[in-house]
Order: sequence, then C-alpha cells, then structure tokens
Amino acid sequence: MNAGGSTFKSSPYYLSQVNGSKIPNPIWKDFDKEHPVDKYNIITKNCSDPWDSQQVAEIRRHYYAMLAEVDQLVGQVVKAIPKSKRASTVIMFSSDHGDLAMEHRQYYKMSLYEGSARVPLIFSGEPFRQNVMDSAPASLIDIYPTLLELANLHPNMILDGISLISSTPPPPNRPIISQYHAEHMNSSAFMIYELVL
Repeated sequence: MNAGGSTFKSSPYYLSQVNGSKIPNPIWKDFDKEHPVDKYNIITKNCSDPWDSQQVAEIRRHYYAMLAEVDQLVGQVVKAIPKSKRASTVIMFSSDHGDLAMEHRQYYKMSLYEGSARVPLIFSGEPFRQNVMDSAPASLIDIYPTLLELANLHPNMILDGISLISSTPPPPNRPIISQYHAEHMNSSAFMIYELVL
C-alpha cells in the first residue's frame, strides 16, 4: 500500500468504537474506465496501487474513528456550557471538505464528488428548530450572514450568502456553486448543485 503522507490514522480508543463490519466498501470502476481527471487524481494521490478490500476497509475504519472522536469532542464542548447559558448559546459545526474515504479510488479532498464537496452544516440553539434536517442546499458562504443575523448586525452591503435564519428553509431551487483550482487537479473544476424536486 503506497498511501504516501495522507494515510489516515486514529487512536486505538476511537478505532475500538467503530464496528468495521458495518462500513461498506465503495465499488470502483476499472481504472481504464475512469475519467481522465479522476485518473490524474488517483495517480497524484498515490492511490493507483492494487488495493485489496481489507486495505480499503481499514482506511474507511480510520476515517469513521476520526468522526467518532469529533463527535465526542463536540459533546465535551456542549457539556462545558453552563446550564444557565445553554438556552442562549448557539453552536455551529461544519467542515471545509470531506475526505472521500476511498470513494472513487481516492482519499483526501480535491474533488467535487459528494464525499469531498458535501459537508455537515449544523446549527443548534435558538432560533433554530430542534431535530430538523433540511435537504435544501446551503453553502458555507451562508455562515457569515447567519452569524450576523444572530448577532443582530446588519451589513451595509450585498452578501453572496443568505441567512439560514430569515431564509428558513433555504429556497429549494437555489443553486450552490463550488470551484477548485489547486493541487491534484489537471484542470480547473466547477460544480453547480441544485436540488431537483
């Protein structure tokens, strides 16, 4: 296995929290049938070796162990908030990219596949509804206007994003735009995501 510097590792404790038998392995195309951009990504990410299913399963188990660790750390933050302040505290959780976890024969980011481009965006606290998951597209550029509205601040300019408070739920047909122009790409990549109802 030639995973280079991007091999994911996690602590034995969090690995013990993950039932690897419940994590499905992705199904890959033959390398020759991959899109040229994906071939380039696979090679430059050192993923072109003939991986066996156990190696892929182990990488994915480490990825899920890291998620278990993040879950516990977020829980510690929530528990550290005094009960008298919890009702008036808003918690936001997000990420800048996913890690693919060997989907499309790749790990790390640098891809506009869902496993890399789609990330969690979670708000907890007033004025957000409890236990509600919305499928309408949102973007990381929505975080800034949302935080401004939470702080009762009004920008004196037009912002690219929208507040997820006053626009709850976000418009379902609103397109989300993403682009990538850096390493592990042999061309620029652009994505327009729109929920089709």
